[in-house]
Amino acid sequence: MPDPQTQKPFELWLVEDDLEELRTAGMAIAEADFPINLRVTQDETLALLRQEGEFEDVPRPDLILLDLHLRSSAIALLREIKEDEELKNIPVAVLGPCSEQAIDESFEHAADLYIAKPLDTQRLIMTVNWAQGV
Repeated sequence: MPDPQTQKPFELWLVEDDLEELRTAGMAIAEADFPINLRVTQDETLALLRQEGEFEDVPRPDLILLDLHLRSSAIALLREIKEDEELKNIPVAVLGPCSEQAIDESFEHAADLYIAKPLDTQRLIMTVNWAQGV
């Protein structure tokens, strides 16, 4: 793995609205031994991704972790990302239950990866490495 001191921080966006899941993901990220810039988003995700208005200087993510069970529709958000010419190449990993139906639905809507919850440090590192092509 590259030297954490010289490596550009990895832009990781977590689209999550459950506080316990945020804590779990935060612990996994804190245990990772490389620089990660974490942004937690919910309702403003598309405006951030499209760099609209006040978000024009926000860097695009290297990876989006999208909770399947958002209060708003995660599948609708996934569909919008993957149908947008400027956004469709951003990797999106869907986080959800270990359920064949949930996995199938995610991949039907162009998810790049599916991760069964809870997110732990090992899965996070594997996912970041996958997104970086390592």
